[in-house]
Amino acid sequence: MNKLMTISFMALITVILLLGIVLPDDAISYSERRPLAKKPEWTWDAVMSGEYFDDLEKYFLDHMPFREKFKALKVAIELEVFHKSDINDLYLFNEHLIKIEYPYHQNMGLKFVNYIESIEDLYLKDNKVFVAIIPDKNYFGPNTSLKLDYEQLFNDVQSGDYEYIDLVGSLNLEDYYFTDPHWKQENLQAVLNTLSKAMGFDKTISFSDYEVRTFENFYGAYAGQSSIDLPSESLSYLYHDDLKDLTVFNYENNAFISLYDEIAFEGIDPYDVFVGGASPLIEIVNENATSDKELIIFRDSFSSALAPLLADAYSKITLVDTRYITHTYLENFIDFKDQDVLFLYSTLVVNNSVMLK
Repeated sequence: MNKLMTISFMALITVILLLGIVLPDDAISYSERRPLAKKPEWTWDAVMSGEYFDDLEKYFLDHMPFREKFKALKVAIELEVFHKSDINDLYLFNEHLIKIEYPYHQNMGLKFVNYIESIEDLYLKDNKVFVAIIPDKNYFGPNTSLKLDYEQLFNDVQSGDYEYIDLVGSLNLEDYYFTDPHWKQENLQAVLNTLSKAMGFDKTISFSDYEVRTFENFYGAYAGQSSIDLPSESLSYLYHDDLKDLTVFNYENNAFISLYDEIAFEGIDPYDVFVGGASPLIEIVNENATSDKELIIFRDSFSSALAPLLADAYSKITLVDTRYITHTYLENFIDFKDQDVLFLYSTLVVNNSVMLK
């Protein structure tokens, strides 16, 4: 019996090795949203330094046949056999994959306030400045899960010299994707109402008048991180004919882009459908707006879905992501005079505000 098991195991290893040689390499892991390691180039210097063998190990790990199946099997054993409550700090609650963000680092919260006030001192002495924080999904998770000290976080953010907008009452868990950290654009009516009341803008397009366009088979960022076998969901965006004449300019690419990029759904991050995804500086201009008001949003990725819904209320919206551009450089691109300013960030960014430049 032991001899048979040994032979079977060696045969399995041999088959896996042969398949690894024969099968073509994938360039990207869509589940993990990252490029896979490339086969390293053999050089004498790389061999002698050990770098070649380190890179070769990463290459073999990334391109092992049935890699995703083995990952899923490992997770299933951890959940069903060892009864682990989370996988890679992700747990299931009401069909949602939720990330555990813990603990709250108060120095990060206070650093976030200082970050806003430094931008105010530099550019915004005569602007209306608003700050709103988007709770991550763990806020709506069970009380038994490890959580940020949300009360302290919100209190710290409210200590700054600006108008704070409370979004907590405008959201619930069902406003977020099952397998992704982001909110659903089609569920943002209450958020828009709260922002409109505080900021004094009027929308010309009724929320019910948008056309809902839907993609199927969407798997969010948490699906790949967890390797838990879950059904796909849908990703929708809202369109209206009054938005067809908008111009959207991406300063990073120095090119005009679409308000909604349908091709991006097939890419490494389907959420990039909204305004092309992450980018340091994007400008949305609506020459047909009934108002001449302009808005600057200092933001993370959540605002990509929100900005199109504000485009009918403002003649120009500038999206600034200082994870990718230093804020002291912004005067080269933006005239801050007479523009409303909204700092809109998730609690995940506030608790890691060192990433903001």
